[in-house]
Amino acid sequence: MSEEPQDTVVHLGSKDRFALMRAIFEKFLSEESVVRVVFGDHPLLDVPKGVRPEAGEATLETTTFEYGLNLPVPINDLEITEAGIGATLSFSRVFHHTFVPWEAVVHILRPPREIVPPVSPKSRNRPKLSLVP
Repeated sequence: MSEEPQDTVVHLGSKDRFALMRAIFEKFLSEESVVRVVFGDHPLLDVPKGVRPEAGEATLETTTFEYGLNLPVPINDLEITEAGIGATLSFSRVFHHTFVPWEAVVHILRPPREIVPPVSPKSRNRPKLSLVP
């Protein structure tokens, strides 16, 4: 009788998990013009009072920052460290130095991409598909 394969679960310690998050963020930033970071509340979070999330709140609409190297309002001091992401960001043209610790990061997202299916006589009128991040 053969044994069924078992799923392997890998548990990362906080330090390893944050190093992985940093590596993903840096990789996305090297490949994309914008990287979105969704974050929740944390004692070390430094953001303007009006954008600070409530405890337990972390949604794409309310607690997302966009980082990039070619944004309309440039980020001249982007700093990616073992502790988190620091940058001076613009909030309605009011600048604030922010810090988002890795412990607060919920998601790191690439911008949505549009996938265009190959054109063939049968598929000319097919709707475009888009990739959901």
